Amino acid sequence: MLSHTTILVSGDPGWLPVATALATWLAAIGTVGTALMSIYLAREPYRVKLRVGAGKRLTFYMGEPVERHREVLMIDVTNIGLRTVNVSAIGWELGGRFRSKKYFYQVITPGPDSAPFPCTLNQGERQTWSIPLQPWIERWGEHKESPQYDASTLRLAVFTTYGTKHYATPEQALIDQLKQDLERKVQQREPSV
Repeated sequence: MLSHTTILVSGDPGWLPVATALATWLAAIGTVGTALMSIYLAREPYRVKLRVGAGKRLTFYMGEPVERHREVLMIDVTNIGLRTVNVSAIGWELGGRFRSKKYFYQVITPGPDSAPFPCTLNQGERQTWSIPLQPWIERWGEHKESPQYDASTLRLAVFTTYGTKHYATPEQALIDQLKQDLERKVQQREPSV
């Protein structure tokens, strides 16, 4: 009587080496994939992850007259990673991918609505900085040297002491107000005919 292995060996053995080689390759791919995943997961807690945003806000104080309410540019940074992060500076980039960019450093005066730099953010902590909106928008008009820069290319950049940069596009309402102010300043500069 023939055994099962005898039948496999005595039959056409052409597929057996192919199956063995395929199984070896699949095991090797699985091993490499597992090693890469473990390296990624081991490094994940050390990555700096920030959620960054900028937009127009109205600040008001309860019990205060309406004249005390003011519009501000609010910059918001939240640490969504596991690592403690030191925010060292905030800046802006203006310009597209195919044009030269202009870089601006944002000077923020520490106050009740703004933290000083560097600012430490532990896991899950959030920090905001507020800048009076109208003076900030007016200053952008002074820096606009040529019409090649479009306000829709403006990006907020947050710098950390680890050497990482985190970018965000400001909210559309802020970009629209900036565009309107820049267009008004361009019209004022052009001589009337």
